[in-house]
Amino acid sequence: MALSEKTKSNLKLGFSSIISNGACIDLGRNKPWYGAIIMGLLSVILAIIPIGVTRAWVHAGDTMFATPTYEYETGLVKFEDALVDKGVSIVVDHDSKTLTATNFSALNADSDHTWYRYVNSDTKTTMFEVFYTTTTDSDFTTFCTNVYNLKNPYTGTANARTLCSYLILGPKAYIGYKYPVNATASSGYKGAASGQYDLTPSFRFEDLVKQNTHGKAYDVPREKVDATNYDTYQQEIVDTYKVFFNEGYETTKIQGAWMWTGIMAAVYVVFIVFMGLMIWLMTRGKNNPYRIYTFWETQKMSYWAAFTPAVLACGLGFAFSTYALFIFILFYGMRIMWMSMKNLRPEVASK
Repeated sequence: MALSEKTKSNLKLGFSSIISNGACIDLGRNKPWYGAIIMGLLSVILAIIPIGVTRAWVHAGDTMFATPTYEYETGLVKFEDALVDKGVSIVVDHDSKTLTATNFSALNADSDHTWYRYVNSDTKTTMFEVFYTTTTDSDFTTFCTNVYNLKNPYTGTANARTLCSYLILGPKAYIGYKYPVNATASSGYKGAASGQYDLTPSFRFEDLVKQNTHGKAYDVPREKVDATNYDTYQQEIVDTYKVFFNEGYETTKIQGAWMWTGIMAAVYVVFIVFMGLMIWLMTRGKNNPYRIYTFWETQKMSYWAAFTPAVLACGLGFAFSTYALFIFILFYGMRIMWMSMKNLRPEVASK
């Protein structure tokens, strides 16, 4: 079926708006409102795609075990060995989505440090700690804050710890931080993991010396470890914790991705509307020939002008994910400024 001349003209004008500011002005003035609305919404969707996708791609396990690890993996292996040697049981129940521990006090470093500590045998430096608490909700948050602030989280005693990597296991959630050797509080952590037990299957932490959280046996279980295969044994435990961290963080990650995507979508909508307002205000001069443009017409111009910056933001947002939030704002602001300078100045006729 052949397209009518009017349809061809509208399509040509629509495609021209990708590079022509004059076409955006013409579309805003003379074409129906629904085209502008559709283009504005499509622009917002394109602009937020890299924001949502890149956040959904985050894997907590990769963050925790990214090089350098600062012996985080060594601390976990030593912790697993200690669970077996001390007869400690830590159980995750998938049905109730909870974690419970039995005989955790057997891991106490000493009377002042009633939690697990891994100390590097050469440097005598505490590299890794594991805490267990029965607190939940706000009390769990307080417990974690005390650990973060180098307090004894069980007594609240200040300066009871030196800064090091750690893992906190609670009944409903866990939190882990990775710190550099000899770090200070101001230097910041180099990796973090947090989550809950809603997606991980039921398993026992003490069994992770021989199988992963899904029950798959290791190639090198603990009873077969020697000097020649220790690295393989350690890597299998690390891979297991990667999966555990990834599964635990999945729900929080998806919720956060949707929330942040929604926030940025609202920001972009407001920004597009604001730019339409700016166009309207810039044409309000008493002698400005473009003061004939109505507020709604300038809004439609703004919506049409958003598409090309959105396409650029969608493409570049994946390549430069750190700056994905600002790419659309940058390019869109530049286009509106260019439109104002070249197409909406009183001495230049609109195309």
